[in-house]
Amino acid sequence: MFSDDLFCTVLNRRYAYLDKSKNIERLNPKRTIYTDGTNFYSLDTQHGRFEKLNKKGKHMGEVDMCLNEKGKQDSSSEHDIRIK
Repeated sequence: MFSDDLFCTVLNRRYAYLDKSKNIERLNPKRTIYTDGTNFYSLDTQHGRFEKLNKKGKHMGEVDMCLNEKGKQDSSSEHDIRIK
């Protein structure tokens, strides 16, 4: 089984539009976070998807590994990330 970082490195080579967001990761320990320049994507290893978040860190839904919409927005703020 792949580790989170190795999995995302392989994924990132295939879908080169995501960059690792190390500054945001420092604010959100235990999360692996990527960006496409417009949104953030937090790796959800439990479900094999990404949590899609806007530039303000608000959860916008789940997407699969090809960034196709798969889940609904969570309004409880439990999936939000810190950006400052």
